[in-house]
Amino acid sequence: MTDLLKKYLLIKWWFPLLFFLISCLTLYLTIGWTNRIISEYFFWLTAVILFISTIWQFTDGKWYLSILQFSVLIVPTVAFAGLLILGQILNEKSEPREWTKNNMIGLIQEKTDLKLSENFKIITDSVQHTEGAFDSDYSYELIIEYQELEEIQIKEQIKNSVLFDTINTRYNPKSVWKIIDSKTDKGIWTYYNNGFEFLHCDNHKNRPEPFYFTIDTLKNKIELNLQHL
Repeated sequence: MTDLLKKYLLIKWWFPLLFFLISCLTLYLTIGWTNRIISEYFFWLTAVILFISTIWQFTDGKWYLSILQFSVLIVPTVAFAGLLILGQILNEKSEPREWTKNNMIGLIQEKTDLKLSENFKIITDSVQHTEGAFDSDYSYELIIEYQELEEIQIKEQIKNSVLFDTINTRYNPKSVWKIIDSKTDKGIWTYYNNGFEFLHCDNHKNRPEPFYFTIDTLKNKIELNLQHL
């Protein structure tokens, strides 16, 4: 048995090379499968055998066969190991984080200075990949419905905010925005349809990740859309 293994795994240099190439093909064909443990084990087993054969050929004086085997071995092995590491990193990044009402309140206050209580109902809370984007570009949509009793406090905060309703559209001359920028680095509130809209400043904080924030006081709904996350 030992002589047989030595013959086909070491002396016949093309045998482990052939098996390794077959394992590479098998791994490639099953790359999209959720359960490909067998193909992965087969790949690593043939890689180890080929590596041992490479060392054998080198010590046996057949350095040219050793170089050939090692050249075939190194590229797929490094590529597959790199994919495993990349997959692990992406999995860690995509692990869902606990997203609570507290987080939502903090996000809204960070963007607009509006303070809310936890007395609201979550209608929509979703993150989506931007269609047609070539990189990891995402958008976040949050729609909540607040209690009627909260509306008085919300309106008071908005109407007492800096430069309230100075403008009613984000498309204003730069001279107007210069005045706003000198008073706040976040933006201003203005009347909008059935409620209010927050017009954010076009500065280094908001330009990379613009957002849209509206409050519908008839339906008691608050909507936040973050872009290019």
